[in-house]
Amino acid sequence: VAGAIGGAIASFGISVGMQGIEKGFDNIDWYEVGIQTAIGAAAGAVFGAIGGGIDYARAAKAWHGGAKSMKIHFENHGRGMGYKTQIQYTKDALKIVKNGQYIASKNAYAVVHNVTKNAYKFVGVTHDGLYLTTYSIRTFTATKARLLGLLF
Repeated sequence: VAGAIGGAIASFGISVGMQGIEKGFDNIDWYEVGIQTAIGAAAGAVFGAIGGGIDYARAAKAWHGGAKSMKIHFENHGRGMGYKTQIQYTKDALKIVKNGQYIASKNAYAVVHNVTKNAYKFVGVTHDGLYLTTYSIRTFTATKARLLGLLF
């Protein structure tokens, strides 16, 4: 939808601008502007869909088990964590892998989510570290968090 809106706005502006320069702004052919706006909307929708498909494929490749695993984990955890899309859920999991604290005993990465509730965003990975296996909120007692290296 955003691609279609962006394409329509851009095409509208270009059409009005070009006609205004060529014919004068008092002589704009609004029918032609409408056609160009519709073409821009269609092109924007197509390119937006292609971009969304590429983002989805990249996100699915990050999961051990691909798109099916990503969907299952999103439904089981992601929605409850407030994510609206599987893509955003996966992107945030990958950020935690990149920036989080590695927990060797769990083969996972974690970051503090809510320190007063001892809650952590927890991302499990395969043994080779190439794929995500889970992403959820986990709670640990302060003692357990210290043992895992999450609290100092």
